Amino acid sequence: MNLFRLILRHPIAPIVWIVLTLAGIPFVIFGAASLEHSIRISSAFRATEGVVIANELIPSAEGGASYVPIVQFSLSNKSYTFQDVSGTIPPEFTNGQSVRVLYDPLNPYKAVVDTWARRWLAGTILSGVGIILMAAGFLTAAFISRRG
Repeated sequence: MNLFRLILRHPIAPIVWIVLTLAGIPFVIFGAASLEHSIRISSAFRATEGVVIANELIPSAEGGASYVPIVQFSLSNKSYTFQDVSGTIPPEFTNGQSVRVLYDPLNPYKAVVDTWARRWLAGTILSGVGIILMAAGFLTAAFISRRG
């Protein structure tokens, strides 16, 4: 018997499947958008080395705070300084630490510290959670239908 027909025969199974699938869809969408943004940065930005010159404690809207690295790098004997977009507690980098920087060649002040976690972790986790929720909905619905 077709698994979809089996799921549709049980009154609760389709509801479980739909609820978990609907719960997973936003995670997949936001995760895919984050990954797509990282891919776009990878292809449009250029890489160079920079140095962390400070870690600034920035308050968040929720009442907390995190240390955001201030990074300096040079291109063609011109120095650029930028504040990265994400912070951590404790600081992820030490003052004087060399870091890989991705910068926009059209506007070098538009730059980010390049680590795997900063570029790929959020999108990977969000997409993974969404896929797991959607798969769990399907598998739970199939299990309910087979047992019931």
